[in-house]
Amino acid sequence: GAVGSLLLALSHACNNLRLADEALRYAREAAAAMPGEFHAQMHLAYLLFGARVDEDARRTLETASALNPSDPRPFEMLSSLHERGGRPAEALAAIDAALRLSPDNALFRSRRERLAVGVNA
Repeated sequence: GAVGSLLLALSHACNNLRLADEALRYAREAAAAMPGEFHAQMHLAYLLFGARVDEDARRTLETASALNPSDPRPFEMLSSLHERGGRPAEALAAIDAALRLSPDNALFRSRRERLAVGVNA
C-alpha cells in the first residue's frame, strides 16, 4: 500500500544518507506493512545483512525467495550469509540454488568453485 511504499522510500533515502539505524527501522516497518512485496523484503534483508543481524536476514531472505522463487538474488545472499556464519555446506547449497536459476552467472559460478574447494577439503 501507500504507507508501505512511503516507508520503503524513506528507508532508501536514509540508507543513501548513511543513516543506518533509521534506514533499518523504516525497512522493517515497510516489510511489515507489505509482507508480500519482494522488493521490500529484499531491501530489508540487504540492510539486515549489512548490520550483521544474521538470523533476521536469513528469515527475511527465505520470505523473499518464497515470494519470487525465480529470482536468484535471495539464494546468492543466503550463500554469503551461510559462508559468513561458518556453514560452508549450506553456503554451497544456496549458491547451487542461485545457479539453477541463473546458470550463466559468472559470479555465482566463481563463488561455487571457491566454496566447493572448502567443502571438499
